[in-house]
Amino acid sequence: MAEWTGAGGDAAATAGPRAWSVRAMLAALVAACVLPAAIAAGALLFEDYRLHREKLYREELLLAQGAAGEIDRELARIGATLEALATSSELASGHLADFHQRASQALAVGLVDNFVLVGRDGRQLLNTLHAFGTPLPGAGPRPELARVFDRGEMTVTGLLGNGLFKESTISVAVPVWRDGKVAQALAVGLSPARVAGLLRRHALPENWVAAVVDGQGTIIARSLDNARFVGTPAQPALVEAIGSRREGVFDTRTREGFDVVTAFTRSSVSDWSVAVGAPQSEVMRQLHRSLAIAALGVAGAMAVGMGVALRWARRLTQSVQGLIGPAMALGRGELVAAPRTGLKEADAVGQVLEQASRMLAHAQHLAHTDALTGLSNRLLFEALAHRQLIDDQRNGHRRVLMALDLDGFKAVNDHHGHAVGDQVLKMAAQRIVASLRSADVPARLGGDEFVVLLSDSTPDGAAIVAEKLVRALSDPYPGVRQPVSASVGIAVAPAAGATVADLMRRADEALYEAKRAGKRRWAARA
Repeated sequence: MAEWTGAGGDAAATAGPRAWSVRAMLAALVAACVLPAAIAAGALLFEDYRLHREKLYREELLLAQGAAGEIDRELARIGATLEALATSSELASGHLADFHQRASQALAVGLVDNFVLVGRDGRQLLNTLHAFGTPLPGAGPRPELARVFDRGEMTVTGLLGNGLFKESTISVAVPVWRDGKVAQALAVGLSPARVAGLLRRHALPENWVAAVVDGQGTIIARSLDNARFVGTPAQPALVEAIGSRREGVFDTRTREGFDVVTAFTRSSVSDWSVAVGAPQSEVMRQLHRSLAIAALGVAGAMAVGMGVALRWARRLTQSVQGLIGPAMALGRGELVAAPRTGLKEADAVGQVLEQASRMLAHAQHLAHTDALTGLSNRLLFEALAHRQLIDDQRNGHRRVLMALDLDGFKAVNDHHGHAVGDQVLKMAAQRIVASLRSADVPARLGGDEFVVLLSDSTPDGAAIVAEKLVRALSDPYPGVRQPVSASVGIAVAPAAGATVADLMRRADEALYEAKRAGKRRWAARA
């Protein structure tokens, strides 16, 4: 048997994680609760910004499509007027003076600025800007009319500045047929101001701008500062976008240098495109306003949350501090009576401390008690024996340690089963206790092995007790046919040893000596 020794000492201090106060943790909790909401709000704001931007894109594109449709309808009306005049009897009969008069009357409708009749050689045959018969500007090929003469189709030109029309004029021309061939081209001049007027028919929001760009990327009309920008190149980004797709929305800058969101669409009857630009600041203003509202909301929520957290932190701190005393008592192994704080969780902890103290007391009892017999177990026996031997050394007393073993116990288990064997062990424990004084300490080491520590006894007194134990444990056990007896080994301190381990070893040696001598007896070692 190993020698029992006590163990003790201070636990080594180790660096633990950084401690948080209740206030700090509640503040962190508030932040943890508010920040996800703030992040979600930010995500919603971004989504709102995106949706607002997409809405703006749709509005711009619809405005561009509406303006392009208006211009296309105007060009279609002009084309219809031209085709009607191109088939007139005056023109068919070659009475150009009468046709000049009729075309001049058509100007009163207000659609166009002037009519021009041009031959295949490019020579002007008639121009309502000049009285009939007045010499007209020189002749020459008219590239802008090539589609009319080559394909016999209506054509809409870009911005022109030649002698056919007023300066900076747009032309719409249709073929004049003779004997199945295009003999002449009838054209009209349409001023950029008239096209700009078509743009302004669509009520644009403040600071929005619309423009018409021809196939060469030249501005031919503008809703704002029309006279200033007509004839100037459109922004390269817009020209590139127009050249690559029929319609779309993108970010660019105006000729004035303002950042805008631009939507554009192409005309269905010409190579013109209509672009509408909305200031980027309008979109960002909505975002900034939403962000400001969200920031105020988050700040308010944080302030309210922190105030509530600090209030509850004080109450929670007081409740926790009220549990320190009971917790310290629990650490000392005492029964705990925790105060009631009025805080559900703290009261629950107090009840747990009380229950834990009762469980600890019960566990301490179980830890030192043999569950089957109710006697002390090896741990408690060795602790008590060690303490008493130390006292004996100071006081000059003597202790006797006895080792007991039941003879024939294995046969009981083999023939009757372990349940009957357990009953025999319980009865044996009761007989041992009945044979001892109250100051003596009996214990079960395990199986059918028992040990007894006699207080301040002589060798003769120990022999009497041993004889008594052998007789008591050898009496019949109810319901057990197999004979059961006991053997006892005696070791007397300090002659047999000064430590518990020494005494238990010498007592075991005496016990085996008794068994070798025939069992149901005792033997002693000095």
